Order: sequence, then structure tokens, then C-alpha cells
Amino acid sequence: MKKSIVILLLFTFFFQYAEGQRFYRVKRLAFSNYTDWEIAPVPYKDGLVFMSNRPDASMKNFSDQDDQNFSHIYYVSKVEEYSYETKYSLLSNTLKSNFHEGPVSFANDDKLICYSRMNENTSTSGIFFADADYDDWVNIRPFEHNDPQYTYYTPFITADGNSLYFAANMEDSRGGYDIYVSKFSNGHWSIPENLGDKINSPEDDVYPYLHSSGRLYFSSKGHDTRGGSDIFYCDMFHGEWSDAVKLPAPINSVADDYTLIMSDDYSEGYFTSKRRRGSPDIYVFYTDFPSFDIPRPIQRNRWKYRFRENSLDSIDYSIFSYEWVINDTLHIPGLEIIYAFPRPGDYKLSFNVHNKLTDTTMYDVGNLFVQIRMIEQPVIVSRDTVLVNEEISFNARNTHLPGFTIEGFYWDFGDGMKSSGELTTHHYTFPGTYKVVLGIKEKVRSRKFEPETKAVFKEIIVLPEE
Repeated sequence: MKKSIVILLLFTFFFQYAEGQRFYRVKRLAFSNYTDWEIAPVPYKDGLVFMSNRPDASMKNFSDQDDQNFSHIYYVSKVEEYSYETKYSLLSNTLKSNFHEGPVSFANDDKLICYSRMNENTSTSGIFFADADYDDWVNIRPFEHNDPQYTYYTPFITADGNSLYFAANMEDSRGGYDIYVSKFSNGHWSIPENLGDKINSPEDDVYPYLHSSGRLYFSSKGHDTRGGSDIFYCDMFHGEWSDAVKLPAPINSVADDYTLIMSDDYSEGYFTSKRRRGSPDIYVFYTDFPSFDIPRPIQRNRWKYRFRENSLDSIDYSIFSYEWVINDTLHIPGLEIIYAFPRPGDYKLSFNVHNKLTDTTMYDVGNLFVQIRMIEQPVIVSRDTVLVNEEISFNARNTHLPGFTIEGFYWDFGDGMKSSGELTTHHYTFPGTYKVVLGIKEKVRSRKFEPETKAVFKEIIVLPEE
């Protein structure tokens, strides 16, 4: 019984993530060719910076012991969205050496570059920094913990320049290469710290990338792979890393996939793959999930109101009694009442005064006409608080958009996963507060018709498992 539950949970988890990934499209960039390898793309200015071992006729080319050209750092310009020039050039002659350089990472608004470079007298590599100076780089300096006995490479530096993640094959590495972190404080980098068993496997774990959400992506030949490299991620909760989660297709494939980097909203990114025969290539991935204006919080419909008649000259409960009449049928005693209307509609309210001494009634002392309308908006119906891995249902059936011909309902669960449909379900694998967005797209009626979109959001609190 326990085994069947585990299988069911794994299937549900995979299906959910496969469902979320179905909105992504993958495209190989045109400058990647069959013969040379291009890897480790990083957005920079109006293009991409990456590594390539392409031979260059303008400079002397060197090769390693496997007769492979040494890699250098290149730049390619963007032509339009998801499309780049077919030719690329060296990022900087200053950064170039006679050995391997790259990959790179940028910080401080691209004013700082961090990159790995092969040591001249050994077969190992170290990490280096340089500062931007107009169109070139100056003040090249080594990472203070470089050790020629070991290889330090695939660095990623956070945008503020204060955290450095990298792979190395040091003594305490669990596999061939483990991922480490070092913090910058008071002008120095801290001693590199191994990120532990949740991230590092008995195989090679490389190419760390810390997303703005705090999620750490990396490439691994261990964990749940098919024998090559796959892309995984871990989340931090209460100072501990979660178990590694493998990204499904179309990001991962049966071939080697690595070096992922993506936008803050998960809408697009880049990675390297050997899914096409030949050398590794650079791919862009992007979502065809509809875009929506900035979502607003769901507004609550106000159907409960307080009514009081203020036109009376005097109030005397010993002589008079008071009542409100709603739509000539419902009588509610009192000078002041609170009433919750049962549904949207047009309502007539009348105020009557009864004289107890003469047993006479003054009708319609006050009259009021009230229109109760639902707010025109998409509506998310769901629980507000759930546990990790607990399935939560989302319902958009209470959406009220009169005159709006709905083409589809689109859900963004705030954890990188998406779905569609009037009804859907989801579960969160990590605790936290998530912003769930429901977007609704209007159906296109004609070529000249510009469809509208509407979007709202709701926050969901996800608590740790009990």
C-alpha cells in the first residue's frame, strides 16, 4: 500500500510539472553550428555572452590534450525577440588567454564580470574578476581562494556581487565536482562552503544559477538522470535546501542539458543542450502563455448595507414604531437596520412610521432605490491556506464579465507552473506565500477586433507538512 502511494505521488508530481511546462517552446539559436560548441549563455546588454571553441582566423588558436580548440568568451547581438545574429565575436581581447576561458557571470549592473580561466602551468582552472571600463575590462584579479591543485569553474555571482556560487573538485567534494558558495564581506570572500548532499551528488554537479526567487538551479550527472547531464533545482526553507527536483521536457531531454538561466518571471531563458547530433548548442525557451496587464487583487462584492432614516423631526419609541420594507414584501422593524441582499438586482426600500396611540401608519415616509451589482472581474475561488504537497482546487466559475466572450482561463501559480481551464488543481512542493494569478482572454471576433484581457490575483499561504 505504501509503495502504491509513493508511485501515485510521483505520477501526480510529474504530471503537474509536465502540465506547467507545456506552455514553453524551445528554439535553437541560429549561431549554434554542428562543428563547434557554444555553451553557457548569459544575457548581456543587447545580446548574449557565451563560450565557444570556434577557431578564429584573426588569432592564433590553441588546443588541449584532446585536440579540442580552447574555448573563449564571445558576444552575439540580438536581432529581434528570440533571434540573434548568425555571426559572433570575442567579448574582449583583454580577457582572452591562450587557454580556456568561461563561463561568465555579471553583477553590479554589468559593471563586474566573473569568469573562470584555465591556469597556465596546470590543467586546473580558477575564478577571476574584472571591472568594466567603457567597452573593455580592467583590474583583472583572481578569486582569493583559488588553489592550483583544484579546478574552480562555472561561477555564478549574484546581481549585488555579494554571493559567488561555483563548482570545484576540492577534497571535500562528494563527487567529481560539487557546488560551493562564498560570501563577500568587508573586502574579502569567505571560505567556500560545500552546499551539501541535497544538491551535490556522487557525480558531477556544476553550473549553479541562483534565480531571483531564491531557487538554485544547477546541472548534474547524478540525482535522477538518464546517464547524462540534466537540469535540477532546489529551494531553501528555514536554512535547509530541499530535495533536488528535475525539470521535465522540453527543458530536459534524453541528451545532455545544462547551464540554465531565466528571467525573473520564468517567461523566458536560455540553456545548453546536446539534443541535436554534433556539438552542444544554445537554446532559448519562452512561454506562449498569454500576457496580461498588471493583475489587481480580487474585489469583494458589497451586498450588506446599513440603512437609517434621518428625515424625522423627532424620535419617540414610546409613541412610534418604525420599519423598513424591502420590495413591498419583507418587513424589518427598526429605525436603523443592517441588511444583506441575497443576490444582485434592483431593490426598493420604503420606510414606514406607525403611531401606537392612534393605530395609524404613515407609509413611504422615505423611499430608496438600490441597485446591487456584481463587480465585473475574474474571480478566484480556492482555499487560502494549504500544506505542502496538498492538492488545492481553483475555480473561476464565479467570474463576472458581462459582454465579454471568454476565449480561455489561464492560471499562473507563482512557482513557475502554469495551467489553463475554468477548473484546475495544483500543489506546492515548498512552503511560502504564493501569488496566484488568473488571467482571462477575450475571444477574437474578427481580424480588426483587438481582444481585451483581465487579470486578478490571490495570495495562497503554503505551510510545512505536519
